[in-house]
Amino acid sequence: MKSRIRAISGDDIGRLGAAWLALCTVVAMIISMFAIPVVSFAEETTGKVKVAAVGDSLTEGYKSTSGNKGADAYPAILQGILGNGYEVRNFGKTGATLMKNTSNSYWNSQEFTDSKSYEPNVVVIMLGTNDSKNDIWNETNYLSQAKELVDTYTALSSKPTVYFALSPQAYSTSTTD
Repeated sequence: MKSRIRAISGDDIGRLGAAWLALCTVVAMIISMFAIPVVSFAEETTGKVKVAAVGDSLTEGYKSTSGNKGADAYPAILQGILGNGYEVRNFGKTGATLMKNTSNSYWNSQEFTDSKSYEPNVVVIMLGTNDSKNDIWNETNYLSQAKELVDTYTALSSKPTVYFALSPQAYSTSTTD
């Protein structure tokens, strides 16, 4: 009989810890919204607050047991926590960076285009893990482009509330890890 015990690598523990931290952060932010009513045309017509989860593989749910953008990804879990009054969509892209001058910039992704077309009431941005790698990181560019990304979302006609979640640091120097 095969053993059902599986060794968990440090990489798995790091991903689980990062995902758990991200989920707790996002849930706390969304719960805090109850004190500030979010009203928009989309909410009035659908009866639901539209939440766009924007990010990298931690948002997408890369390597989760349910597959990318599956039931184990934090946006799906958040949907279950928030319930029927909310519509949470996953706009995560594995490997994405916030900074524009990289080969996998979120700015150039279909997910970015789709997240804006969604006209969300709330945007949760969790980008930065891939930017934190030694061969990519540039604090000045990151901060200015993070502000630009927030401004891009707040300029949407739905006038969403934007939350910027703290991303865990990548401890690799390679852009391919």
